[in-house]
Amino acid sequence: MPHEDPTLAEALRACQHDMTAFEPIYEAFVDRIYTYCLHRVGSTTDAEDITSQVFARAMDKCHTFRGGHVGAWLFRIAYHLTVDYYRKKRPTSLTPTQLSVLTSPEQSPLEVVMQQERKHYLENLLAQLDDDKRNLLLLSITGNLTAVEVGKVVGKRANTVRVELHRIIQQLRRIAILNAPLKSDTLDKETS
Repeated sequence: MPHEDPTLAEALRACQHDMTAFEPIYEAFVDRIYTYCLHRVGSTTDAEDITSQVFARAMDKCHTFRGGHVGAWLFRIAYHLTVDYYRKKRPTSLTPTQLSVLTSPEQSPLEVVMQQERKHYLENLLAQLDDDKRNLLLLSITGNLTAVEVGKVVGKRANTVRVELHRIIQQLRRIAILNAPLKSDTLDKETS
């Protein structure tokens, strides 16, 4: 991940006196925050609501920013708001929209079906993880945050985050291997 633009931290500090200074921060992070929220809650409406709450809270609490990465600070707010969402809603599993990727109109029907199958498979793999592990992956992948930034969001050291992400990926690989169809099964289906 490229280093964060230092002017964003300056803009956030400027927000304490001039709210119009918040615009570049919003523009830089709205899509990433929305994507993270969407993957966490699975509902476009709820993700939009939480995203707006993130930026409203950030504007209201800009005076609490003590330096560092603006993105990590915003994702920490998003993290806490999604935790609050889960406390209220208590969803039991991921929904298809949590891992949805917009399909291009140029895709063939076969490509769309294959993409949907991959999403379904990935959704099933992720559903086998507990919420904390899923959250670490989402912060890293959809949030595009470094281990240092993820650590700031969840209150852990960067090395701990790196180790946990490595273990999560290893766990997903083991699950994938256990759930993979045997080659002989595949051959039998193809020949029948």
